[in-house]
Amino acid sequence: MSTAAESLDHHVLVHTRAAWSFLAFSVAMCVVYLVARSEVVAVIAFATVAGGAVVAICMGLRQHQQSTRTSWKFLLAASVLFLVGGALRMDGNAAASSSALVPALFTVSGYAAVGAALTVWLRIRNVNANTDTVLDTILFGLGGTLASWVLLIAPLTTGGTVVDRTTVISALYPILDVVLLTLLVHLALTTAPGDNSFGLLGLSLVAIFVGDLGYAITSAGILSIPSSIIDAPFLIGYGALGAGALHPSMNHLSTPQPRLSYRGHQRFTGITVVMVIAALILAAVSTRDTTDRWVRAVLFSAVLFGVLLRSERAVRRYAASESAARHQSLHDPLTGLPNRVSLHASASAHLGEPGTTNRLSMLFIDLDGFKFVNDSYG
Repeated sequence: MSTAAESLDHHVLVHTRAAWSFLAFSVAMCVVYLVARSEVVAVIAFATVAGGAVVAICMGLRQHQQSTRTSWKFLLAASVLFLVGGALRMDGNAAASSSALVPALFTVSGYAAVGAALTVWLRIRNVNANTDTVLDTILFGLGGTLASWVLLIAPLTTGGTVVDRTTVISALYPILDVVLLTLLVHLALTTAPGDNSFGLLGLSLVAIFVGDLGYAITSAGILSIPSSIIDAPFLIGYGALGAGALHPSMNHLSTPQPRLSYRGHQRFTGITVVMVIAALILAAVSTRDTTDRWVRAVLFSAVLFGVLLRSERAVRRYAASESAARHQSLHDPLTGLPNRVSLHASASAHLGEPGTTNRLSMLFIDLDGFKFVNDSYG
């Protein structure tokens, strides 16, 4: 028995080391790429890390036997699509040709595959998504959408007319990232605390979002960010995705999680950060035209309505919890009958009423031998 246990521990240790080693390798390649700033180094770095992520997912599916592999197969397809889209985007001839939208087609398809993977996980884990959880997720998505509109989409329109189709496609990526991060937040809020594989998956999506955001900001002419800085987060994203597939905890993502962890402090902190950022962006960036003002008004009204509804439900839950606690303190948990504390409170209230004779009768019934029955059978 001990030999089998030691063999299992060794197996887990080997794959855990492989996961962190691949992530460290991707970080090292990112540093080399930033220092060298060479097209040849860029091609080698992205080919090895992105291709390695595809191989890592295949190895994870083979090494960690799962009852449901649908989500990881979607992530495998997404990795291949991202790899092809990135290769076409780095090809100068393809970028200058009339087929410049082809890389975007592959990349957007990859986002769709990631969204399908997260959706399947939400269904598999059988999360008990109550209304508060859905509201928190919607508020997070609305805050991200509002920020994306003000910073990325509105500057690309004049009177509601799109200025440049290619530029709008680059601005579309962060919005898709916001959708994926919203699904990830919903998965995090409605399951037990995440494991290493879940954290690595979140790191991957955040890194891709940062890279897409830098690409969109540069395309919109808001800031001029060097291409090496923009592309570096993608290497971390590929590395984290591959590491998450290699880590033994990848099996937990496809396991039903009926228990719900509320995590109120984390929810409040996350929603507050998103709302504050959205409010600061609204205050700092002036409106451009009527369309911009209407879109801001609609999104802000939706956020305000969601916050008010969420606050009303929080107050109602607090009142219900307080009432339940009061009832529990005055009643027996097994029978639901009033307990000794309730009897004392009722008697004190009766004797304290004005106009009473300050007399109280009480009937006490005892069962002989009941202690033996209670101690024997509960």
